[in-house]
Amino acid sequence: MKRVSGGIGVLLLLAAGCSRAPLPQPRILYYYDPMHPAYRSDKPGIAPDCKMALVARYAGEVHDGAIHLTPAEERAAGIETVNATEQAGQREIRVPGKVAAPESRRYKVSGGADGLVQKVFAETGALVRQGQVLASYISRDVSTPQQGYIYALDAVDRVKKTAGYTQDQLASAVRQLDLAHETLLQLGMDEAQIAGLARTRTETREFSLTAPVDGIVTARNAASGTRFSKGGDLFEIAAIDPVWIEASVFAADAGALAGVASAHVQTPDGRRIAARRLPAVAQFDTEDSRAGGLTSLVRLEAANGARSLLPGMYVTVVFEVRTLKGLAVPAESVIDSGTASHVFVRRSDGAFEARRVATGWRTPELVQVLEGLRSGEAVARSGVFLLDSETRIRSGGVVQ
Repeated sequence: MKRVSGGIGVLLLLAAGCSRAPLPQPRILYYYDPMHPAYRSDKPGIAPDCKMALVARYAGEVHDGAIHLTPAEERAAGIETVNATEQAGQREIRVPGKVAAPESRRYKVSGGADGLVQKVFAETGALVRQGQVLASYISRDVSTPQQGYIYALDAVDRVKKTAGYTQDQLASAVRQLDLAHETLLQLGMDEAQIAGLARTRTETREFSLTAPVDGIVTARNAASGTRFSKGGDLFEIAAIDPVWIEASVFAADAGALAGVASAHVQTPDGRRIAARRLPAVAQFDTEDSRAGGLTSLVRLEAANGARSLLPGMYVTVVFEVRTLKGLAVPAESVIDSGTASHVFVRRSDGAFEARRVATGWRTPELVQVLEGLRSGEAVARSGVFLLDSETRIRSGGVVQ
């Protein structure tokens, strides 16, 4: 019977439960460090670097570069195999992205007349609701429009109280009221303020600027005491449901994403949000290009009812891409040393040998093998690290 040395040998002896009759022990040639096999000693002891027990090297051990195991020993070591086959996989392309408000859903808030800001109630970055007061201001130019609105209200009331009034008379008065109402809206008054003016028929000197939509304050140019001119932008409010995500995609991945219509956005706290790709004019990320990476921008749209995506936030965009069909093995079958990759192939005599392979695409489940393996060959998919450890022990720490 061929002897199995090192880590697997110890495991198999424990798994066997010492149920077999003792075998004659071959002569011990030397002892070596299991982590650094180049270290040898002529007597048992402890490795000076890792403090592990030195392992005995016996005369007559098989040194053909393969691991020879009986079926029982394979079961004890938990080694299973699978055949390399032609198949396609699905891999992820993960790229950085930045959240932005859609351009068509950004709203400027300005005063409809020259004025002076009194108080500010919303800061940049604040989430606001439609109609929420952003700031208050006073203006000398709002008295006449308010008087005009009150006069138009009185005119409608007078027509309605006139006996025998005609519909044309009422329609004319209502048109004047609508025009006065529109003027007040242009000044920055909201419907609640106008309704209050209609109820009290009393002018107000202080006006409120309100949020036109639910959203986030992306710009604020107002502070207490700020003087502004008619039409000057005091706030910008961005509606953020839905939002855009602009993903920076490297040129090497652009081709693979050509037909991909959706993705997932992963937030810094780990949440995943579905997004759909938008048609957009091709753009280049100039910042990344200056840094040495040629990237293009891919724009996506995501629902954001929970407001978990905010403009300016950096996220990870995950695209799922179907790979081309190719010879593939389970990902756990491939040992990657950093400079090369290898798998353990079952030979015709049942032994396992380490074989260097060239790899292509990778998914969480599969790795494509470009060179070094033929379709139908059996490779280990479990117990791989035990096989690798034993091979390194026998080869002095290097897998050929």
